[in-house]
Amino acid sequence: MPYEKIGDGPNDPIDRLCDYWGLRFIGYIERKLEKRRAKKNEQIPQDRAASSTAAATIWMAAFTCILAGVGIGTMCILKNQLEEMKQDQRAWMGGGDYTYSITDSGPISSTAMVLNFGKTPALDILHRITGTTKPNGYILTDSDIIYPVDLPTLKSGTLFPNQHIPLNAGGPPMDPEKQKIWFNNVARGDWIQYFFGDIRYKDIFGKDHWTHFCTQYVPVTKGGTPCAIYNDTDDEKMQ
Repeated sequence: MPYEKIGDGPNDPIDRLCDYWGLRFIGYIERKLEKRRAKKNEQIPQDRAASSTAAATIWMAAFTCILAGVGIGTMCILKNQLEEMKQDQRAWMGGGDYTYSITDSGPISSTAMVLNFGKTPALDILHRITGTTKPNGYILTDSDIIYPVDLPTLKSGTLFPNQHIPLNAGGPPMDPEKQKIWFNNVARGDWIQYFFGDIRYKDIFGKDHWTHFCTQYVPVTKGGTPCAIYNDTDDEKMQ
């Protein structure tokens, strides 16, 4: 005898079950809505007014909070833009274009050009430069950067954009025989001569800044190359 498969025809048990729970769910929603309407209709006018006032107060408070948040966010954005503008417009000081006088007799010195490559003047400039000699293979560290107590700190006042001033490093005369020995060791590359200095200044916004610079003398070219350390600025340290 043929039989009816589940899912065939209008009297399928699964269809009846779905219809039953569907109707119950719809009825549940309708009952909830009816109770809500009835409860609202039962409120006296004063309660309705109080409910409306409370709702309006909540919405006004929420809107005020949103406005406050937008205002704070705008202030933060403007502050960051102002700081970026100051960084772009401020003075930037650096040392470069080194020249050297490394001889077996006479004065020994190095000259660095101090340059303002920013967009506004650098103020209250202080700078100094000195040197040290180390054996070849020695790794220069921050502890080797020592300024003699009697080394003068030079004052240059104000330096406008793209202006530069020379900064000379020199010391007391060396004993002639010792200088010959020193020169021969440096010329052969057995000893390495370093020159280093710092520049301190203010920008037009009143903020203090500093720049360190260091160069290593290269006998073959009679020029120099930057040291592995002590070529940095206060901006890099803050990052």
